[in-house]
Amino acid sequence: MKKPASKWIKVIVVLFMAGLFYAVYFTKLGKPESSESPRNITLYDRTAISTIFVKETDAPAVELEWAYANQDLLKFAIKIRGLETTDNLGEWICDPYMTIDQSIQYQLRTRDLGPVYDAEGEFIRATYEYEVNTGDYDSLKVDLDLTIGPCGEQFNFQENNITPLAITNLIGNYHLTFQLPVKISTPFPLLTLTPQSTAMSAWEDIPVYPGALEVEDDTIGYHYSVDKINPHTVMLYYRSKMRDTNWKLLSIADVNGVNLEPGYTLSYARGKDVLQIDIFIKAKVTHILLYKE
Repeated sequence: MKKPASKWIKVIVVLFMAGLFYAVYFTKLGKPESSESPRNITLYDRTAISTIFVKETDAPAVELEWAYANQDLLKFAIKIRGLETTDNLGEWICDPYMTIDQSIQYQLRTRDLGPVYDAEGEFIRATYEYEVNTGDYDSLKVDLDLTIGPCGEQFNFQENNITPLAITNLIGNYHLTFQLPVKISTPFPLLTLTPQSTAMSAWEDIPVYPGALEVEDDTIGYHYSVDKINPHTVMLYYRSKMRDTNWKLLSIADVNGVNLEPGYTLSYARGKDVLQIDIFIKAKVTHILLYKE
């Protein structure tokens, strides 16, 4: 009676080892986590403190969105909501002033400023990348001051003959303090929370949602998709952007797309032209179809 039991135990052990081997060598369990993984990015959503230098009563809100550091790189993204202009952002959003408590030297490598949209509407994402040498430190404490414009030449009195009385008041000044771990990884990873856009920025004169992916098919007009953005957010994006054009809104209809998911159809007119914007979900991804009649 003992032999059959022993035989089954051996079978179970063999199956367990085979499953473990498969998991280690053929699935994500066996792959080292990439430095590009969002799990390597420390998410914050921490609101910056406005300083006494803020003169505007309705100053923009500033939040630290995420940050990352390894031995050679410090990179972080800041959300700015409520800034009235999105033109010439580099003249209004000044490069941050930072101090790191370990007295680590840093040098700005790249900056990226641009509008982004989420469920709460439009905001500016300011992403900064610095070259650093963290040495043996396993974490960094960063004190950061961010000024929202005007920047640069507005304060160069000698070259521009600007007197202090002619200087425009600052829109806002903010302070952030955050601590982040130093990751051990390959230098200069490509950090992104959204896929690289493959869509055009505008189809004819109609804006395209930022970060979109072009869909190649036989559809008349222009077809693109956005991941992790719901149809309602895209609808609000078009309501906002189309107000700045000479297209007149005719109607907004709630529709059910593929698999009875919620969606919208927006109709606009300009002279004899009619524009239709269909927003729907397909395979859990939001699709947008632009076409004119």
